[in-house]
Amino acid sequence: MTLPIKRFKDIKKLDPQTKPEAYLPRNWKGTALDILRMEVPDHIERICIVLRNDWLDEIDLRRFADICARRAAEVLTNPPACVPEALERSRTYLETGDWDELGRLIYNSGYALSVWWKEATNADPATSYASSALTALTSANAANAAFYAHGSAGLAIAFHNTGNARLGLNPTREEIDDWNEAMHKATIQAQKNLIAEFCTVLKAHHS
Repeated sequence: MTLPIKRFKDIKKLDPQTKPEAYLPRNWKGTALDILRMEVPDHIERICIVLRNDWLDEIDLRRFADICARRAAEVLTNPPACVPEALERSRTYLETGDWDELGRLIYNSGYALSVWWKEATNADPATSYASSALTALTSANAANAAFYAHGSAGLAIAFHNTGNARLGLNPTREEIDDWNEAMHKATIQAQKNLIAEFCTVLKAHHS
């Protein structure tokens, strides 16, 4: 199965404010994979273009959500039972296309993870964002699952990789600027890594 072929006009009509002519010729045509592999525009604009049902099907959107949720789960030192259960249901759905299993992921795991998510909001930042990524995995809307799992997973990984660094009391302007810059770089790198992993998986399933 091949990915849908899209054209310049398909990107232009997504949002009148976008300017794809800045990075694409007007006769461009390609797939979601081609867009994701580009260096420009920035990675957030690229996923905003392709995380749509007419660019990627339900399975591919949930593959991305699954990748992000699994990487987010890796930052957890003691995940509750609902985490591996949700990941197993996600894996089963992706391998079999069983809609009943997707239903169990959305409703059964969705409820259990939402309860944990409320508790995790008081935990360290990496755990809190990881819980958001895993909860996003259970969204009934595949595009939303992919988008929000990606954003939250990137933050979970970034906080984990920086040791859950937090600002102390009464930080100086320099300390605030340094912290913001470090977190920004760590988050961007984590999110780009997730996209790169998705590209590898997407190519494997559509080559």
